[in-house]
Amino acid sequence: MRTHVLLAASLLASTLAGCATTTLRAVRDPAFAQVSYEHLLVRAMDISDPEQRMMYEDAFATQLQRHGARGKVLKCYEQFPPMRKVDEAAIAKFIRAEGLEGVLELRVAASGTSRSHVPRSTTTTTTGNLDRNKGSRNVDLRTTTTESGGYDVYTPWMRLEVHLRDVAKNEVAWVGYTTSSGPAQWLADSQATAVAGRLAADGLLKTR
Repeated sequence: MRTHVLLAASLLASTLAGCATTTLRAVRDPAFAQVSYEHLLVRAMDISDPEQRMMYEDAFATQLQRHGARGKVLKCYEQFPPMRKVDEAAIAKFIRAEGLEGVLELRVAASGTSRSHVPRSTTTTTTGNLDRNKGSRNVDLRTTTTESGGYDVYTPWMRLEVHLRDVAKNEVAWVGYTTSSGPAQWLADSQATAVAGRLAADGLLKTR
């Protein structure tokens, strides 16, 4: 008896791509070596897709709070939703009115999709049972063939440039470059976690 088992490519692909891979390089302006920020605004500067903009601002605000930011962490889209035309004067007025000290600005430096090929492989196993019924010595063989691979996996990636802008001086106190690849739903959380962790480690968040 011969049985063919073909693994579903989509299932295997989702297993292989279970999380995002993220790198981060960052530098702090020495002029802001003694400065930390309590009240912040998260703003996706050039993400035109409204859903993606909200997803990124949500992710960064959440991770800043998880990494100890003790003050207000506001999301720009909640005050200036995507259906409105961008009004820089109104945003600047809002920042002053709320007493915000820093703006975390997110910009997409590059994005795309990488392709990798999973080669096809075949594994065959044979098992046998000796039939001793009525003196017979027949062997019942069972062969199973498992096939996998033979398809391409497409993985989205994004390179994000992140500025922490000091409101009082209107200068960039910290800049980070983070590249992440993996399932689309993981990219924002992975990059936000990396950036928030680095900001906390660099002492830029007032945590107590």
